[in-house]
Amino acid sequence: MYKKLLLSLTFALVAIIQISAQSTKKVTGTVVAADDGFPLPGATVIVVGHETIGAGADINGNFTLEVPANAKSLKVGFVGMKTVVVPIKFGTQMKITLAEDNALVDEVIVTGYGSAKKLGSVVGSVAAVSAEKIQNIPTANFTDALQGQVAGLSVLSGSGEPTASAMIRLRGVNSISAGNTPLFILDGSPITSDVFNALNPSDIASISVLKDAASTAIYGSRAANGVIVLTSKKGKMGEKPTVKISAQYGVSNVINSGVKMMNSAEYLKFREMLDPTLVNNATWLEHKKVVTLNGIDTDWQDYIYRDNAPTFNLNASVTGGSENTNYYLSQPLLKRGY
Repeated sequence: MYKKLLLSLTFALVAIIQISAQSTKKVTGTVVAADDGFPLPGATVIVVGHETIGAGADINGNFTLEVPANAKSLKVGFVGMKTVVVPIKFGTQMKITLAEDNALVDEVIVTGYGSAKKLGSVVGSVAAVSAEKIQNIPTANFTDALQGQVAGLSVLSGSGEPTASAMIRLRGVNSISAGNTPLFILDGSPITSDVFNALNPSDIASISVLKDAASTAIYGSRAANGVIVLTSKKGKMGEKPTVKISAQYGVSNVINSGVKMMNSAEYLKFREMLDPTLVNNATWLEHKKVVTLNGIDTDWQDYIYRDNAPTFNLNASVTGGSENTNYYLSQPLLKRGY
């Protein structure tokens, strides 16, 4: 009798275990951000209708859950992201994408003297220049594209040579004996003024100009003359390859200065007026004879300062990304300026 009872209990226990095993199923998946495809560690995953069952994503955004067989959907959330409810897919690695919740969280930047929303609204004097403002300006170099874009920013060309480095001053000259050049930051790293002048405007996503002394709390004494922060363009995770070709063409002319140049006869006469002894100088007389007999008469101003001198740029770029990487490739095809 006891053996029959023990055997009955054993079968009942096995049946309960089988029923329990059949009543739950394993769900696995990954939680990533929609804009760049990066994993979201710490994202919460809760079974809808069984709120006591949940898990947090690991450092790679992966999660594993044992859910009831009758569960239909998961509720996934993360700080600063929109919470979503997705249907459960058993037997496959789920990929859950969360979009940024702009209504709740804005871009926040922590500075050495506080925190604020966006780099353009930090306490202090900051000016932002978007890529659209500089991309359509036909200039021979990047520095000239900043002229007139920021109040208090002076861009002065040292010579008429298009590729020559320009002199940049923020709110005038701050030192007599020390340097007055601002600090240039490209994607978080300091660069020299030569690199700054050689940049391609088509590769820049945004420019922020920190003009007051408060910027020294972030970058130290190097920011005493102001800081120009540059952000280059980047591809996005999951973005299809996009090829972009941009071209610019311009024509430059010299403004009529009203200065009339001497011809050869006037120049020879002028030299003899300055030095009357040349009238009896054999070498000078021979030189004068060669110029007169051969009709040598060159207007050097007209020869050097040509009319309708062309300035053109032709750039090509490829941007995109996969699930694990992103890329942005850019190459100037043609560049010329006079």
